[in-house]
Amino acid sequence: LSHRSILTAANQPVHIYETPVHPHSTPFRYLSFRVFFFFFFFVNLFFVSPSLSRSLARSLSFYPGSFNMKITMVCAAVALLCLVQLATCDVYLHSPRGSNNRLNEQSATRNNNNRLFDSQNNNRGGYNVGVTTADSNGGNEAQHSKMQLFAKSIMPVEWTNQHGSGKDNLNVHSNFVLQYMCSNSLRNGQNTNEGTHESDAYYAACQNRERNKGLFTADEDLTGDSATHTRQNPNGNRSGNECPEERDYFPYWEPNPWKDIAYLTSEEERCAWLDEVAPDENRYCGPSQYSRDNHLGNTYGGYPIMYNWTVPTPQEACGAASCQCVLRLRYNISTADSVWIEEDGELKLLDYWLLNATYNDEFSPLQNDPYVDIDVDQVFKLAINTAQTARTFQDRTHIFRIVERPAAANKGEIYNVIVRGKRGNIVQTYPAVEYDFVPNHLHIKDSDWVHFQWEGSNTHDNNPNGGDGQTGDDGEGTGGTDRHNIVQIMDMHENYPAAKNKVTMFTDNGDMSIPSRTRDQLILQFATAGKGADVDPLLNNASPYFNGGLLRFNPGTYHYMCTRNNNFSNRGQKATLVVEG
Repeated sequence: LSHRSILTAANQPVHIYETPVHPHSTPFRYLSFRVFFFFFFFVNLFFVSPSLSRSLARSLSFYPGSFNMKITMVCAAVALLCLVQLATCDVYLHSPRGSNNRLNEQSATRNNNNRLFDSQNNNRGGYNVGVTTADSNGGNEAQHSKMQLFAKSIMPVEWTNQHGSGKDNLNVHSNFVLQYMCSNSLRNGQNTNEGTHESDAYYAACQNRERNKGLFTADEDLTGDSATHTRQNPNGNRSGNECPEERDYFPYWEPNPWKDIAYLTSEEERCAWLDEVAPDENRYCGPSQYSRDNHLGNTYGGYPIMYNWTVPTPQEACGAASCQCVLRLRYNISTADSVWIEEDGELKLLDYWLLNATYNDEFSPLQNDPYVDIDVDQVFKLAINTAQTARTFQDRTHIFRIVERPAAANKGEIYNVIVRGKRGNIVQTYPAVEYDFVPNHLHIKDSDWVHFQWEGSNTHDNNPNGGDGQTGDDGEGTGGTDRHNIVQIMDMHENYPAAKNKVTMFTDNGDMSIPSRTRDQLILQFATAGKGADVDPLLNNASPYFNGGLLRFNPGTYHYMCTRNNNFSNRGQKATLVVEG
């Protein structure tokens, strides 16, 4: 219930904290023992300059030896062995809803983790495709909802990432890349063995192109020379039509269908470099928000990690009057420990920006599962996988549409309000989330428009196999179904909707709704999710998809909730709209 997001009109990340403190985390360097040590752990080369990776070939003569690095640690007569384990982190989109390669599975785990892309995520994550009828199982693409976004509207993008982010997290270097692509050939698919994002021709070009051999691949044995083989994908495994080399490196040096939205980094000084090597006036570059390690949660103050995307016009997106598109979020994480090499018999610090093919194979400062000697008459084995260190994760949405804004809404901002989450309690939905409006605290002007819209599935049953989580789909109404509505409440502490004669949220002014509707029509439409007077009390016969059109509001503060999912004994689905004159 503490989750509250704030949306602003600016096309920038929302900075919702003032004091850079870590109330719920203990950075490794500040453990009570105050252990100071050197450790050779690879730091990332995900974001790479083409000229840097191809041309850097320093002739450093060093001898890595057995990599049994001697580390002496003394603290109050206590010897502490610190083993740094591989980061097994994930990233999940919640707004708009990320698929994590799901389509319409009734199981808790996805059926095919290579259907459209390689997420590197847990099999339990993701949301099923949205559908338009109360009985659709998602197997008919004609019944997929394909959420509608108006040109230049503001879409809140929210996600969780497991292993930390932001400059205030001293343990990691992290980067996020938000991108979108549009094409008439995009398909969600009708079963879990099909679907299309990138084209067949794009994958064929990747398969026939020689990989960039200036890149750092550590001691990994890449089994081929095409761009389908990378340090993270040494065997050239295929995931949909994505090109593994493009997935793992940014900015990429070959043509690809993705358009940049934002690059968010723990090292803001990278922005000047990025603008130099890959200029893009439509891309925002700036700091990423803080999150702590090993935690799929929020940033400071309990707010979600998010970015406000100003949706392009369809002409900008695809050169047409409307577009089919998908959104992609990539997350790269590397530990902040330094890379040390042995040169002329001495240990020297290596700038991880300079890691390239010179340090591959036997010269790699990082080896799989090395042994270390700390002078205690015993050696210890570290859990390091060079294919996954400095690792790239991603999530993608199902297909949505970008359309022109109505002529009657040519003034003021358009704010999208959607619903995140899926059916189940917090344990059953994890690493997805429970239901909530996004944003659930919106502050606008009376000249602005709000586009209420949400998607849902009829197959979120969360059946076995449960993977490493709990099965089941606790909730109201028919099992497996997502349903939502909006009714006004007079105070956020209330859990009973206001009677019709008390509702102030909607008005009879037809100029304040597109399409034009009366107050009574709006109350009924939003309360029944568009079904009308014959709606089931638990919305079972309503569509999982709802498009409420555009609305303006008189100045005031309005609170609202969902009658079905606001199970106020243990969870809430409420929101607040503040309108200034």
